[in-house]
Amino acid sequence: MVESAEKPDTLFLVVGLVRNTKYFELREDARPIVFVSADQADDPAVGASFVLRTNAPLEGFFRNAESALGEIHPGLGVNFTVLTTQIKQSLMRDRLMATLGGGFGLLAGLLAVLGLYGVIAYMVARRKNEIGVRIALGARRAQVIANGIDVDEFRPDAAARRAVRTELGIADDAIVLAHVARVDAMKDHGSFLAAMAALPDLSALLVGAGTENLPAARNLFRLGRRCDVALLFAAADFVVSSSRFGEGFSNVLAEGMACGLPAITTDVGDAKLIVGDTGLVVGPESPDALVSAIRKLAAESPTARAERGSRARARIVDNFAMGHAIHRYVELYGSLASQRR
Repeated sequence: MVESAEKPDTLFLVVGLVRNTKYFELREDARPIVFVSADQADDPAVGASFVLRTNAPLEGFFRNAESALGEIHPGLGVNFTVLTTQIKQSLMRDRLMATLGGGFGLLAGLLAVLGLYGVIAYMVARRKNEIGVRIALGARRAQVIANGIDVDEFRPDAAARRAVRTELGIADDAIVLAHVARVDAMKDHGSFLAAMAALPDLSALLVGAGTENLPAARNLFRLGRRCDVALLFAAADFVVSSSRFGEGFSNVLAEGMACGLPAITTDVGDAKLIVGDTGLVVGPESPDALVSAIRKLAAESPTARAERGSRARARIVDNFAMGHAIHRYVELYGSLASQRR
């Protein structure tokens, strides 16, 4: 029994107690509720609600429930509502607002994309017009400026040749290849190592990060990362690149050639442009092709190799020296400045 707060003299018989529940609608806060018998209310409700739970088919269950209630109170009007349907109806307004909000959000995103596209299209159109005007006035579409090589640092050096060969224990008359590249899939050390295995009478300097961990062989000097590459080039007879992809302008080839080394390289990037007719260019990922090219140049007489090395250096000095690159940049920036006046 509980006492009414408004009518202290009135006692109610409690038939149910729930700690926290929602009574009127799903959006209200959960709260404790006390249930009393309906016949104790001062103003009895015209109707009453009952919650019935069943696993039976609804149609048969409704008939049975209506029949049972009719026996208790003949002529009683009964309406049945499935709980899931009632919940959907109570959430209909929220779902409608969520749908509208999503629709407006999608519309806003579409308008933003269209606006961005319009801005970009406008900028591209203006830029195309500007480029057209510049071309009409004689401007070039593009210029390619090759890397510049310091031909004073990278040069033949007889003293360095003797010192490095003495340090590494290489005979004066031995033919040595220089392969300068970090260990990376694009550099294809595997093909070069396979070629060297077929050339036991020649030696190779492997220079670059990770080369110290490559498989050992009697004709390989695995030197790792070095800061004296120009001196190591001076100790070699040829520069070799076995790259399989990814090269642009290979500084290694150009620097080796500046040191007077004929080049044997795979046909990747600007290799043909750099080497010209001073060395040999073969297809990538072909150890046999590398072996053939290396054997061909190594078989030349010392005089022929020296003449080929002189032509290799001259090609770099005449076409790719640092001074040429600087001059080209000065010309390019000067032309841009004059066009803006």
